[in-house]
Amino acid sequence: MNMIKPAKNMKYPLAMMVMAFLLAIIVFPAGSGLAGNQKECWKKINGEIPPYEGYPAAFDGQGKIEVIRSQGFIINDIFRPVSPGTSYHCPGSVWGSKTMFSKGDYVAFLLDDEGRIKSLWLICKKR
Repeated sequence: MNMIKPAKNMKYPLAMMVMAFLLAIIVFPAGSGLAGNQKECWKKINGEIPPYEGYPAAFDGQGKIEVIRSQGFIINDIFRPVSPGTSYHCPGSVWGSKTMFSKGDYVAFLLDDEGRIKSLWLICKKR
């Protein structure tokens, strides 16, 4: 029977794989990056109490800001127009402005009767 012999540099392949796996855990820890941030933000929004003091207990929608335009925001691939009197809110600040928001921020919003954003609430800043 013809047996394939391992190359000399492959003497300990299992040990090499284990070391590579451990190195990957150290370099790329679980929960890092946007996915972990979104999970944290989701927990803040879906709790039984408002995510921050002064915030509403429930929202009409939430998501990540992808584009900011003068007429509105693209949040999770959906254009959301703003109403003329839109209010902007951040943790620790009763009132804010549109300039406080950036692409990648995780937000929640309330809509008016016409489906426009009447108030935008910052949940998590982009990492």
